[in-house]
Amino acid sequence: MKNFNYVEFALMELEEAKENYKKEKIDIDIVYYRATTLIYWLGALLDKKKDEIQDGDKQICDAVRFAWNVVKHDKRLFEIGQKAYILNGICGRMRCGQGLNPTNSVSRPTIIWKDLDDTDIRNMNGKEDYDFLFKNAQLDETMSMIKNIIEKYCSNT
Repeated sequence: MKNFNYVEFALMELEEAKENYKKEKIDIDIVYYRATTLIYWLGALLDKKKDEIQDGDKQICDAVRFAWNVVKHDKRLFEIGQKAYILNGICGRMRCGQGLNPTNSVSRPTIIWKDLDDTDIRNMNGKEDYDFLFKNAQLDETMSMIKNIIEKYCSNT
């Protein structure tokens, strides 16, 4: 159960950091750090359980293990990009075809899975899965897949 506690704790810390970031209580770098920590612990656990992984989960687990390998070697796994948020009241007009008024939108930093094509990485196992599932995606968009893997493979550790 020891490893699960680390993974579960890292997930909890990431979720808390994301909420505090939305409320503008902390900097995006804290969210970045928490996301990297989660991948580190989850990758280590999945590496130990690689023989138990079911065929339907192999792609996501291989992508996470590849990301873990990147993190282990001090490579940056995420980058900070911009995401536009639409302020209240604009969505209705957009559906009517009037478009987005730039004065009614806000741009905030968000964490994006890095494109690792130019990164020098020895072990390329899982790179195709990483590219398919994570490359250039926002961290928030991929969290449900990661949570499912945690629930499935970390609960009996």
